[in-house]
Amino acid sequence: MAWFRFSGLCAGVQLKKHGFDNVTILDENEEVGGTWLVNKYPGCACDIPSHLYSFSFERNPKWSQFFSPQPEILEYAKGIARKYDLYRHIQFHTKVLKAVWVDWDKQWEVTVKHTQTGEEKKRRFDIM
Repeated sequence: MAWFRFSGLCAGVQLKKHGFDNVTILDENEEVGGTWLVNKYPGCACDIPSHLYSFSFERNPKWSQFFSPQPEILEYAKGIARKYDLYRHIQFHTKVLKAVWVDWDKQWEVTVKHTQTGEEKKRRFDIM
C-alpha cells in the first residue's frame, strides 16, 4: 500500500522490482501526478533543478529546462506509471483519512473516503 505522490510511484516500482505484485496504491485524484496534476497555474514549474526531481532508477536526461514546467513533470510521472505497469495497482478517487497499525493482526487498518461518492469505509492491508 502507498499513498500517492511521487513517493507512491517510487514505492510501487520498488515493491514490484522485489517481487511484490499484490500492491495497492491509493490516490485521491483521478490520475497520477499529485501536485503536478492539481497545480496548473501560469508558470507552474519545479523549484529545484529537474534532474534532481527524477528517480535514480529512471533518470530523464531530456528535461527541456533547468526548472521544468508542470506539464513536463506530469508527463514524467505518467510515463513512470505506464512503464512500470502501476495503473492496474492504483485505486483513484480514494482519500486516506486515517491509518492505524493493528499489531495483533500485523495489518494496517485504513479508513478511506471515495472522493466522488463520499462513501467512507475501512480496509485492511497486509505488510510485506
